[in-house]
Amino acid sequence: MKYPKSDLFYYLLFFTISILIYFNNFNHYFLSEDFNGVYKLGNYTIPQIINSFSNFNVLLYRPFITLFNKLNFVLLGDNPFCWNTINFLLNFINTVLIFGILNYFFKKNESFFITVLFLVNFSHPEAVIWMSGRTSLLITMIFLLSFSFFLGYLKNGNKLFIFISVLIYFFGFFIKENIYIFPFILIFILIIQKRKNYRILIPYLIILLIFIFIRIGPLLNNQSSVVNINIGFNSIKNLAYIFSGTLIPIDYAYVQDIYGKYSLLQLFSIYPVLYSLILTPLFYLILIFEGRKRALFLITLYIILSIPVVFLPGSGERYLYLPSIITSILIFALIFKNNIIGIKYKYILYTIVVIFFSFISIIKGNYWNDASYISKSIVNQIKLISNRIPDNCNIYINDFPDSYKGTYILRHGIDVIFEYIAKKNVNVLKHKEVRNAITLEYREGTVHIK
Repeated sequence: MKYPKSDLFYYLLFFTISILIYFNNFNHYFLSEDFNGVYKLGNYTIPQIINSFSNFNVLLYRPFITLFNKLNFVLLGDNPFCWNTINFLLNFINTVLIFGILNYFFKKNESFFITVLFLVNFSHPEAVIWMSGRTSLLITMIFLLSFSFFLGYLKNGNKLFIFISVLIYFFGFFIKENIYIFPFILIFILIIQKRKNYRILIPYLIILLIFIFIRIGPLLNNQSSVVNINIGFNSIKNLAYIFSGTLIPIDYAYVQDIYGKYSLLQLFSIYPVLYSLILTPLFYLILIFEGRKRALFLITLYIILSIPVVFLPGSGERYLYLPSIITSILIFALIFKNNIIGIKYKYILYTIVVIFFSFISIIKGNYWNDASYISKSIVNQIKLISNRIPDNCNIYINDFPDSYKGTYILRHGIDVIFEYIAKKNVNVLKHKEVRNAITLEYREGTVHIK
């Protein structure tokens, strides 16, 4: 089978596949944290943006996201189509970068097959469709860009590539905390490739230590900002989800609610969970049996990429966006590197997997559309009834939808909706703790004032 030499052909295929999967999501409306990211950060003044870079005493230090959203708001306004298009383009750029990196380790046709598996993975809709998921898209792009220049240095020895790689890595600290693990990935790669030039990692480690020193003090002094690291059963659930979430289309809420909403026995009646418990270990065992060293290397790399997620109190599919690159390689290896079936059937099996992944991704995309329809309806109703609500009053929100089939609706953002969309200065209460509070209740798709 012959393959085109021009990378442009592959890029066009990637773009076409992306359009087919996310075509229905370009008018997806804002949800939950989106309102904060679009309207609140979008209305930040220059002094506030500067302060976001200098204020290290916060739980999530992500000033570049503040700046990025501010620029989006200034240039694109609050048009959901434009914001969705930015997320779509970020995902496409990451796809192209992954293809380029894979070409360093695989033949071009193999890189193409792996990249398509990444592109259609059903764990991606949260990162791509949800506007607030762009943080995962951006930090992945930083990872891939820095790693690309690092590989460029390993290939030709040009120290300019290391300088650019370190510079990009430095910018990553202003986007998301995941960047802390990047030097350890490089160390792991150098060990596996039996290279001894570890001195090139010194700049990465110095930057890492500086940021740890800057951040650790303020966080320890400000107890309200300390991350609630959970090393108990929640971490086990997160670890189980990390390994299965890119293989089995399972709603994380099922995993999150073990011994909560769902008992352990009830979980066995939920077919995706049951399939996950059976198929996920089987998948990794077969890989290890087929090619022990290669599989162990990739699985270890997958674990390193997932470390920032394991100890979080909660999780979500957007956290699987970066690790799913490794899953795509493992699935490709399982299909094409075995000696059990002929090459014809390998292509058939690969096509079935791609179609199945694409189908689930589209279904999940429709769930996000349904959630956005509910969100937009509520926002429009709040705008209509806002003239009946006096300024400076207390508002209690009752039974507003929190989530829908693995998506988010309005678990956050109500206060921002009142301030920036309804143009009302009110105090939104999480609990009905004030007697004279006005209650907004959501029943059967309608917002009522009580």
